[in-house]
Amino acid sequence: MFGRRAIGPSSVREGVRRLPRRPGGGFALFHLINSSLTFVLAFAQLFVFVRVLDAAFYATVVLVTSISIYLVPFDGALSKVAFVELRAEFLQHKTARASARVYRLYAAWLGLLALGVVALVGVAWLGPWTSVARPELIAYLLFCLLSNFWHYEVQSLGWALDQGMAYEKAELARRVAYAAVLAMLYVTGQFAVFAVAMVALLLLSLLWYGRVLARAGAPVGALRGGRAAELGDALTRMRGNLGSATAGSAADFMLMNGPYAIVTAVYGAGAPLIVLDTCQKLLRAIVTALRICSEALLPKQSAALHAGDYGRLRRGCRWSARRSLRAWRAAFWPIRGSSPTSSRPPSCRPP
Repeated sequence: MFGRRAIGPSSVREGVRRLPRRPGGGFALFHLINSSLTFVLAFAQLFVFVRVLDAAFYATVVLVTSISIYLVPFDGALSKVAFVELRAEFLQHKTARASARVYRLYAAWLGLLALGVVALVGVAWLGPWTSVARPELIAYLLFCLLSNFWHYEVQSLGWALDQGMAYEKAELARRVAYAAVLAMLYVTGQFAVFAVAMVALLLLSLLWYGRVLARAGAPVGALRGGRAAELGDALTRMRGNLGSATAGSAADFMLMNGPYAIVTAVYGAGAPLIVLDTCQKLLRAIVTALRICSEALLPKQSAALHAGDYGRLRRGCRWSARRSLRAWRAAFWPIRGSSPTSSRPPSCRPP
């Protein structure tokens, strides 16, 4: 039988220390760092918002944030379609001609989002929710929507074209700048400046990474001269992948977004919505923690699947599952008050 090995913070640190030595470990390490920063900055933002913003305005900020949260499953579905469309072609031919279809789909989605923002501002301005139409809240909504696009649609393009490391480096720089802007908000209390600065950071990141994707064979210039019929053709070609990806996001949509709709309908934008948002942030942090290992292995696993190397594919899945469980148990080790143990085969190595 396999020996039992104590698992705690020290073993996790040892795993992180050895990670860069393995093939693809640099990308996995950067992804781990960025994912960890996601947790830290999420709670830092929560702390700053609670300390700086008054309760009524913060409740409106949570309401605006929930709009982007409702749209995450759609962003996730589009990112899955983009990855499937581009990955096989890139692995086989080192080309990305399918990127033209993906960009048309992305352009249509961004157009719908722009129309939605305009409609929301119009309804809020004419109705009883004029507070939502404040310029700083509109800028913050744009930041939230662009953040979804950056973290889902754009990131999946990088994974498909083996440009994940460039994305992780850009994301790390953006996170550091985000921390500085958050500190500025804490000191000055200027939410409008914070929102505009965050939008500017995202736009700069998108422009820079667009050049990276262009060098990888997926230039945004492929959209020039596009016709409406080409969008219809793209939707027809992607119909199967788009349908399955959207269906796969339905459960996540209900779990993560349903409570917001219920609490807002019953209690409005007040203290109960703030409490729910805090609990949902904890839930999202846990879910994201369990996805870290899987996402770090995605480029390698998709390459193994395309090559028909099912043994390597199975080893990768087992390694990801074990690492996720070990990270989960290590995270709750201080709460349990005792050192957890785990059965681990000596051969449990990343593929």
